[in-house]
Amino acid sequence: MENIQDFIERISREAGRLALQYREKGLKTVENKAANPKDIVTEADKAIEEYLRREILLAYPDHSILGEEGDDVEGNECLWILDPIDGTVSFAHGQPIFTISIAYRVGKTLEAGAVTAPVLNEFYYAERGKGAFLNGQPIKVSPCSNPVQSVVSTGFGCLRANLKENNLERFCRIAPRVRGIRRMGSAAYDLAMVAAGRTEAYWEQHLNLYDIAAGVILVQEAGGVISDFSGKAGINTEEVVAACPALHKQLIEWM
Repeated sequence: MENIQDFIERISREAGRLALQYREKGLKTVENKAANPKDIVTEADKAIEEYLRREILLAYPDHSILGEEGDDVEGNECLWILDPIDGTVSFAHGQPIFTISIAYRVGKTLEAGAVTAPVLNEFYYAERGKGAFLNGQPIKVSPCSNPVQSVVSTGFGCLRANLKENNLERFCRIAPRVRGIRRMGSAAYDLAMVAAGRTEAYWEQHLNLYDIAAGVILVQEAGGVISDFSGKAGINTEEVVAACPALHKQLIEWM
């Protein structure tokens, strides 16, 4: 039987291949979610999640599954957390940054996670206590301690969901204080960028567990900090801050 890393890499890369195949042949179905024209799902999202669920249940028939597009599968405390395409808007518009996000949790503890960016041929993987990797090479968060020299990222899912509380005021507070702000369009990829030291921090609000679970363990295993906007450590899908340790406190002060 495959070990957990080999299993996750195999199904992640195959999911990425399927995503590219769907986009190359042209998407036939782009639907609105909950009658919201800003929030979409494609036939690729559904097909890729079906593939991932099938492979997981073949290998681990008693495990639980939480996915964005399908019904939850309840089993034991071993839980797979899936986002078949994180960044569906980018995917549907022919843009390069979208990801397949897979996390494995036992009880309340994330044990492994992977974020795959198929267009970029990037496979990020982390396993608890074993570090974080990009295409097999170890990665670490940035050592930067000066906000003026930092590049950070954020997202605006709150606006797509038409929520009254949004991210615009925080964006305006932080933008003048850093070297640059990036908008990746995939929370999983934002977190992978922090883990790889390519950005110093990321924040966003009103997310879902499947958006961030795999990215969270990447950041943690790469030496970064995960908290809510008050600085409380841990996963809070309503508020997430991921940062290199030297800049985390400063970012929290700007929240």
